[in-house]
Amino acid sequence: MNFGVQVVELALANLLYCFEWELPDGVRGDDLDMKEAAGHTVQKNVPLSLAARPALLVS
Repeated sequence: MNFGVQVVELALANLLYCFEWELPDGVRGDDLDMKEAAGHTVQKNVPLSLAARPALLVS
């Protein structure tokens, strides 16, 4: 279990580091619905959609 958590953390850290994340064209920050659904875990009512742009140059 501990190894699995570490692998997921490393994968997430690499995704955050290697890409510039932004809202899709035509979407502003004010347009986001941040309401949550009730349940055992916290989930958004409306899924968040982001656009990834490569941040690292590979030579």
